Amino acid sequence: VGVFLFTSSGADATVSVEHVRFDSCRDGSLSIDGTINEGLVRNNLFIDGIALGGADLLARSNSGPIRITNNTLRGVTITIVSGTVVSGLGDGQISFSNNLIAETVLPAGAAELLGENLSGRNNRLLSQNGANGGNPILLNSITANPGFLNASNARLAANSPMRDAGYSIAVGGVGDSDLDGSARVQGAAVDIGAFELAPTALLVDGFEAQAP
Repeated sequence: VGVFLFTSSGADATVSVEHVRFDSCRDGSLSIDGTINEGLVRNNLFIDGIALGGADLLARSNSGPIRITNNTLRGVTITIVSGTVVSGLGDGQISFSNNLIAETVLPAGAAELLGENLSGRNNRLLSQNGANGGNPILLNSITANPGFLNASNARLAANSPMRDAGYSIAVGGVGDSDLDGSARVQGAAVDIGAFELAPTALLVDGFEAQAP
């Protein structure tokens, strides 16, 4: 069972979801809906969710902006053509940056991202659709294999193309730490997804040390 957050208190309502692991949720992992001042979804892991007729991550604002930044969504199953992994809807502006969507199970004709009043950059995703006459405006999208550590671990391998491939000054910020609590940013730029890969340590003589 996922989390549904509905707000109706107006301009003073702020919703923040950060450093959370959503594992094997059915009928959507997280839904944020209503009239808010600002929403933030950052540095979270969504894994093996099943969206039964909707989106695994739904962000809909009738007023203020929602920032969706540096999340990893891995292995989500979408069951209907109109379903999607991430849905950003409503009158409020949705910013979507540095997110990693991978290993999605989609029916023919469905897309990983459904957007309206949505913009962002430096995401890893393969497909997107517009909604209600609007289309997502995304820059520098990446389609390369994400390079996870292994089949059961959504952290990044040392040679992952997601490393240092994010946008470090994303709207709303990337946060001080990743899902593990490791500091952001540790390389030339923030990593894409919920986990930040620390630079490989160097030995005193300059040779690269073996990763633990």
